[in-house]
Amino acid sequence: SISNAGVYVYTWTVTNGTCSSADQIAVRVYAPPTLSNAGPSIPTICSTATTMSATPVTSGIGTWTQVSGPNTAVIATPTLHNSTMSGLIPGSYIFRWTTSNGPCPTTSTNVTATVHATPTVADAGPDQNLCNVTSTSLSGNVISSGSGQWTQVSGPNTAVIANASLNNTAISGLVPGTYIFRWTSTLLPCTSLDQVTINVFGLPTVANAGSDSTLCVSSSFTLSGNTPTVGLGTWTQISGPSSVTFLNPNLRNTQVLGQVSGVYVFQWTISNGTCPASSDQVTI
Repeated sequence: SISNAGVYVYTWTVTNGTCSSADQIAVRVYAPPTLSNAGPSIPTICSTATTMSATPVTSGIGTWTQVSGPNTAVIATPTLHNSTMSGLIPGSYIFRWTTSNGPCPTTSTNVTATVHATPTVADAGPDQNLCNVTSTSLSGNVISSGSGQWTQVSGPNTAVIANASLNNTAISGLVPGTYIFRWTSTLLPCTSLDQVTINVFGLPTVANAGSDSTLCVSSSFTLSGNTPTVGLGTWTQISGPSSVTFLNPNLRNTQVLGQVSGVYVFQWTISNGTCPASSDQVTI
């Protein structure tokens, strides 16, 4: 008896005394194919494509076919257990996963995939950089298929959304910081979402470059601008008989190197995002 799959070769020999004649025959034995398992149904598809999840075939070969549906889908790789099905439109599809191996009986199972109509693709609008304001308007796109809803994802406080279902609603109660708002378009059970970032900058601290002073020439001297509580300060040279080096141009009391005798003017500028910068000058 034969118990294992494979190719068996048998020889038939006829003898008569010292004479003989032989011929061979090959017998190929196939193992039963892997039992078909097309995977779980896919009840919610919100796009024009989906991926199958049949059990991989270890004995034989598997093949996807379409049994029914509102149109003929495109099966990317029919022999791949997790092939992509594309070209889908709203409706219910049935796909069949069939396993086979030589002359052995095939096995088949079906999977149902349900495609839903999709809402308008959400677009939350461009990011905003604002200065010293407490309110602004959002600029999401108009939702023609489904309904839209604004929600706040993050921020330094909870803003007031005047009308969460209005694409260009006003928002108020803003304080300096970074906010993220989400515009969600919904046509159940499908959704589409997009986010917008709103940066609110506070007015920078009023710059004070310190008092004018007269110094003796040395290897270095120190400036004395005020400390910014809002924004970033930066030293620049406005004029002077030589080009100096700031040890750290963003440090209010930075050291200055490379000076020679003469009159220098330095500017201390405090800036914050899109807000107008504040500047003050000192003469040394």
